[in-house]
Amino acid sequence: MSDGVSRDVDDDLGDLKGRKLRDALRWAAERAADYLDGGAEAYPVLPRLAPGDVRAALAATPPLEGEPLEAVFADYERVIEPNVTHWNHPGFLAYFAITGSAVGVAAETLAAALNVNAMLWRTGPAAVEVEAEAAVRRAPRPSPISRTTTARSRSWRSTRLRRPSCIGATKKSAPPG
Repeated sequence: MSDGVSRDVDDDLGDLKGRKLRDALRWAAERAADYLDGGAEAYPVLPRLAPGDVRAALAATPPLEGEPLEAVFADYERVIEPNVTHWNHPGFLAYFAITGSAVGVAAETLAAALNVNAMLWRTGPAAVEVEAEAAVRRAPRPSPISRTTTARSRSWRSTRLRRPSCIGATKKSAPPG
């Protein structure tokens, strides 16, 4: 800002900036770390509530203006965290393995900040290419005899995944625009 004062909220969007954003992320990181370091064990695996109990714990009407983050965080602690099925709880032995590892939580934070919509190569080139490569590495590969060249391997991967040929293309052959 020209007056040298740092503003925490962007008036146009009402979003957090600077110090307030960092404070909110620190709070969330501490809360997530505490939860993953055994905090889930403070709760029963399944919340002891009936359908409609969470809704009843919410305010009858939404606020007319945004609430302070402290109030939002307090609602999270009071209404959300205690009232979910705690998949990270060591006593949760159903359905499938959890994906909420500490590394996954950190990666989700970065993914949320980027807000990539990887539906097409143009909307998220890095995400589309990394996701496609991860899928290839999990897909069954042809025998070593049929993979005589790198080009043949790339061709197999493109055919197998039915991905556009522009993925992995050089800058000269990439789509225009």
